[in-house]
Amino acid sequence: MNVVIDKYDTALKGALDELELAKKEFAEKEEVSARQLNESRANLQKLNGMMTRTVARRDEFKAALESSRREGVPGQGSRVDGDNVPVLVLSDTSVEGRDSPPPEESRRGGEENTGEVSEDAAV
Repeated sequence: MNVVIDKYDTALKGALDELELAKKEFAEKEEVSARQLNESRANLQKLNGMMTRTVARRDEFKAALESSRREGVPGQGSRVDGDNVPVLVLSDTSVEGRDSPPPEESRRGGEENTGEVSEDAAV
């Protein structure tokens, strides 16, 4: 009968050792998962801040563009004085006597651009 008790005792100790090992592995994996979750949350907060700043800068650029359009002065730009960041610089790119593109730019597929829309292209 001692042999049966020894086998049972050995099997029980082995099962308990496996259980302890599984608990340790689970705790380690849970710790790694928690650390990754915290890192992901930190990255998300960082990206959220970047997006907030980007949207704010975009809105500043839009406002500066609108104000420069309202000024209506060709060739004049505007700046955001607070950050000294150039927002928009408009320049007059037209050359006197050149209101239309050169002939090679006004042709598509060897056809001359007459400004008319073909029936195929009209929708």
